[in-house]
Amino acid sequence: GQRLRALPPCVGACGALRVLDASENLLSDLPEALCRLRRLQELLLACNELRSLAAWVGALPQLHVLNLQHNRLR
Repeated sequence: GQRLRALPPCVGACGALRVLDASENLLSDLPEALCRLRRLQELLLACNELRSLAAWVGALPQLHVLNLQHNRLR
């Protein structure tokens, strides 16, 4: 990871993106713009500072791998 504190909303414009690996950063939330990633199959968010997960993540139609290990989820 790069120790990012946030993902730029422009990532949501990458409509063909299939894998997003943002593991090992300092992310505490995700930009809602990511809900536009309709082809996303893998969302890898291990080892961040996430405390909750937005409902839209579960609505991503192609998502079949979601890694949230080692976050602060309750």
